[in-house]
Amino acid sequence: MNQPEGRAREELEDAVLEILEGPDHERGAAIDALMQKHPEHALWLRNWLVKAGAIEGDAGGRWRAITGQ
Repeated sequence: MNQPEGRAREELEDAVLEILEGPDHERGAAIDALMQKHPEHALWLRNWLVKAGAIEGDAGGRWRAITGQ
């Protein structure tokens, strides 16, 4: 797992917070886009979001956004 450091980590965390504060129906696509934009950190992002309870993940690496609906 390639964990970002320093400014890169702050930028990713800021991007995730912006996504989570946005509309529920856009969350999954926005997280996908962020992971595609930063494939070197996608596993770290996925694991971080699962631990935070923002998405549900499985051992196969699949995930789905948790929405307020």
